[in-house]
Amino acid sequence: ELDLANRYVDLVEEGFDVAIRAGPLRDSTLIAQKLGQTQRVLVASPDYLARRGVPETAAALAEHDCILFGPWSAKATWTLVGAGDREAEGRVKVAVGGRLSVNHLLAVRHGALAGFGIALLPADWIDGDVAAGKLRQVLPGYRTPAVALSAVYPSRKLVATTVRVFVDFLKQRFADGGVRPVFDGG
Repeated sequence: ELDLANRYVDLVEEGFDVAIRAGPLRDSTLIAQKLGQTQRVLVASPDYLARRGVPETAAALAEHDCILFGPWSAKATWTLVGAGDREAEGRVKVAVGGRLSVNHLLAVRHGALAGFGIALLPADWIDGDVAAGKLRQVLPGYRTPAVALSAVYPSRKLVATTVRVFVDFLKQRFADGGVRPVFDGG
């Protein structure tokens, strides 16, 4: 069974065999296998940018519709770091808002493709959309801080073969091509 819940599940209590977690791990009783890391970049559809304009600075994001990921809210704070020659600028925090808030990154991607606003998406996920002209990178000098991705499971003892094979598949998938969505048909 595949559960695409976008919440922090209790693997033992809820009977999950394995989970993919982004960021620092809270539960030290779990076994963790590092899969890689990811950073998100700012993107929007050409249609949205034609209607609303292209932001020239990180602060200008506050004047745009942003597609929010996470708890239902019309407001969020995005933390960005400079890329390349902007690295020395350090972290920038920007209060953003928008009309669309969703709880799954695939929905964020589809919202961006549909022109609902500027989105923060994993860089590996949007390479094809950018190459095809469906999305354009916004403020390419900025990205989010890197976040570790890990597969976690309850115990090293009695690990089911299916869990071991699945974790090995994920490790190979991330090694071969980053964090592209495994289950996205679009």
